[in-house]
Amino acid sequence: MRHFLRRFWLFRPRDVLPSEEFFARFPKKLNLGCGRDYRDGWENWDYSASVKADVHLDIARDVFPSDDKTFDLLYVNGVIEQIASHEGLVHALNECHRVLTDEGVAIFILPNSHFPLTFHDPHDIRHFVPETFRYFSAGTKSYERYGKFYGYKPWRSFQARTDKRGLMSVVLTK
Repeated sequence: MRHFLRRFWLFRPRDVLPSEEFFARFPKKLNLGCGRDYRDGWENWDYSASVKADVHLDIARDVFPSDDKTFDLLYVNGVIEQIASHEGLVHALNECHRVLTDEGVAIFILPNSHFPLTFHDPHDIRHFVPETFRYFSAGTKSYERYGKFYGYKPWRSFQARTDKRGLMSVVLTK
């Protein structure tokens, strides 16, 4: 798996969004919080009934309408920083963990709080830096001391990259 993650970044070094070539590697894909980014050939889920989605749900509360280990790729762009409650964040990340296959990859795109971009969207109420994801990653001190206690399921590895504007891409695996 480590070799795969080293080859993950199939795009320019300054860019944080994966290439379509990368996405094509995965047979079963979920675009969680799709908003206006409806993707053909993917499952597209969103909270808002005003956008086209295959499923409408509240990821902070609802059980995902999918069996365990269904998706090879989860793409979550601009979503987790808008979850207000601690319980909602734990629930959403644990549901992502549940529906991801054992060899699957979850990609979270969100603002890096070290940059002013974090404060542009008034709906972004939760702040993340790359180090935040250690709380979700098994084997780290942050997970062992806090994340496990908070109730997060253990992710196995993470990789983070931030572009010059402050947009961060975080990759988690099981």
